[in-house]
Amino acid sequence: MTDQTPIHPHLVLHNVAATHTYGSGKTALEVHLGPLSVALFPGETVGIIGNRQDGVDLLIDLIVGSVGAASGRVFSRHDVVVLTGANTFDPQESLRFNLTSMGMAYKISGRALKRMIESVAIDADVTDLLGMTVGNVEEDVVQRARLHMGLALQRPVMVLHPASAFFEAIDDEYGAAHLDAFRESGGSVVMTAPEARVLMNRPDRILWMEDGQLVGEADPGRMRKMKAALVKAQRAQDEAEIRRIHRVRKNQIPPRRIVLHGAD
Repeated sequence: MTDQTPIHPHLVLHNVAATHTYGSGKTALEVHLGPLSVALFPGETVGIIGNRQDGVDLLIDLIVGSVGAASGRVFSRHDVVVLTGANTFDPQESLRFNLTSMGMAYKISGRALKRMIESVAIDADVTDLLGMTVGNVEEDVVQRARLHMGLALQRPVMVLHPASAFFEAIDDEYGAAHLDAFRESGGSVVMTAPEARVLMNRPDRILWMEDGQLVGEADPGRMRKMKAALVKAQRAQDEAEIRRIHRVRKNQIPPRRIVLHGAD
């Protein structure tokens, strides 16, 4: 019998716990996460369902590195590109200026950046719009340009948070082809959403976050069925069925053989 070839993930959160407060004053929300362990493997699309209170935003912040872990360790072999649903482009500046700023944020400059923007403009079909201020460009077109720029940066991990802001771009035949090529080259995609049904069958697997914990993992079809069954049981106040579903969903988190570079 031969040993199984170890899988080298792009990203690992190992027994990580964190606390962070979003907002201030009366609207402040303190979020507690974990401890939990998550791995992101080359070529896969992973969905994460839940809301800010469930810890989804904090999980993304840990992945990016904008928030540190209170305990546990985060292992990342690469930079991460994060595209938030809110359009972060300056509406008073041109589309070209904003794409340039995005590239420079990832330490790309000079002729390489100029060629990248020209290529992105062709891919996103915005060549004629590069000189227009972003405020005068349709929102879905701007999001399409942001998505293609994110792919062009060629970082192995891209996060769409929330993913629904980019569905029109990634479901377009041309956008889908570029996303498939990104994954086939080993790139990984993280998509967040409040519910599994929003993501449909786009991810390969879905992580279910609830109250700061990873409470389930399954393929999209099974995850939707579990969520629907839980809602039905909760409405019927069927405690026995609710406990059964909780047991089932916990059993959906499979063991994986991973390599933690730099682990103790």
